[in-house]
Amino acid sequence: MTTTGPVLVIVEDDADAAAPIQRAADYAHAMKAPLMLLSCIYDSYLAGVRFEDAASLQELRHARMRKEFDRLEGLAGTFRDAGGQVETRVVWDKPRHEAIVRQVKAVKAELLVMRAHHHNLLERSLFGNPDWQLLRVAPCPMLLVKREAYGKTPRIWAAVDPLHQNDKPAELDERLFQWGRRLEDDLDGDLHVVHAGEDAELLASLTSGASMAVPQRVDELQEMLDRAHRDRLEQFRKQHDIDADKVHLLKGPASKVLLSVADEHAVDVMVLGVVSRSIIERAVVGNTAERVLEKLPCDLLVVKPGDFEPQVEERAEIEMICSTRKGKYEAFTISG
Repeated sequence: MTTTGPVLVIVEDDADAAAPIQRAADYAHAMKAPLMLLSCIYDSYLAGVRFEDAASLQELRHARMRKEFDRLEGLAGTFRDAGGQVETRVVWDKPRHEAIVRQVKAVKAELLVMRAHHHNLLERSLFGNPDWQLLRVAPCPMLLVKREAYGKTPRIWAAVDPLHQNDKPAELDERLFQWGRRLEDDLDGDLHVVHAGEDAELLASLTSGASMAVPQRVDELQEMLDRAHRDRLEQFRKQHDIDADKVHLLKGPASKVLLSVADEHAVDVMVLGVVSRSIIERAVVGNTAERVLEKLPCDLLVVKPGDFEPQVEERAEIEMICSTRKGKYEAFTISG
């Protein structure tokens, strides 16, 4: 892979803002990519919805944006002093997850970084928190930061699906592995590949009901499934020249397997693929990334198929303040 754009980190208005910025800066340095700090803000009272004086509203908006811009510049200063290429950008746009996607597309971001939040199921299902929405629509790989620091040799595990279950295309496995290998190279890490195989008894209960009377049939089904998983995973291993001791076939649902792996092996980054689903499927079933995110003790790198295209409305004009990578000036611009 070649870097085509910056590592873009979402800066939030809280005491933990420095943690994801530091992680993004580490990745940007390792990937030899510029770093961009982004803040998306919006206030309906200053957007002209409730007032008539457009000039006064614009002045207030710009004052609010300049204050936020100064905060980002203060955060960026440390990394510029260390020789990093850092840009800052404040945009006035909504909804927040779509505003972020518009900027990801505008700057052709290579990687999107954001601190992982904890949300309960009710919040995710009914209120559509922006970080969960962003997980679903971000067009570039998205790193959700949970771990405070990586080990000296970061442990990177990529969860592949060589049988292409759950509608996952073969191309996605390739992207997952290539990102895992890239992190291994850039971070001087240690990459492992894991695949979770089905449990035949569970599969039989789902397909035939609980009335299945002949245990031997389940045993035969399990043997057939295990062989298919082993053969495909071995093909994948040979195709990518992976050491045999770094490829793992584990039995059970992916959501449970990955949590177990993360705990047992002190994983620093889990690389996981997601595919687009209908709104109903997302709300009722969810996907592996959503089921494990709340419990994973490590960072999660979410990767989508290469042809994924987010359904986000384009905006003709967006108010913005941005800086150069060296931080020499600030200016209001209008971006299409």
